[in-house]
Amino acid sequence: MDAWVLQDGETVGDVMSAEFVEASRAQAAQRPDHTVPIAAGHWSTALMRDGTPAQLSASIRRLVPCPVGWFEDPLVLLRFADLHIPANYIFLRQDLAAPRELFETMAASLGGPRIVECEGSRQAMITRPEAVAEAVLIGAKD
Repeated sequence: MDAWVLQDGETVGDVMSAEFVEASRAQAAQRPDHTVPIAAGHWSTALMRDGTPAQLSASIRRLVPCPVGWFEDPLVLLRFADLHIPANYIFLRQDLAAPRELFETMAASLGGPRIVECEGSRQAMITRPEAVAEAVLIGAKD
């Protein structure tokens, strides 16, 4: 799915907007556990915008703050690029977590994966599980 595809040594903060990263750091600095809470409004309008009221209610109750290290700690993938693993990449058409161009760049870094498009927001595995399953099956076809 249109996930973050980072390169060796890259952080999530490297690909997010500077404003978002700074706001997240500021929030974490104010909390004793150095975490960033996920605002229910952001969850429902940007990350799970196609959720039903029941899906939103159930998922919002389960949200937990994100450790600030998720934005700052570099990913270590020393040999990943050398593996040449065939990949599929599912673009979620209503995902607003980042600009589509960023997801396209990340997908391309996988070495030309098969691209499958699917209706859904960032949390399509919750809001549209059948569509995601179909996209996975399409991507698995030769």
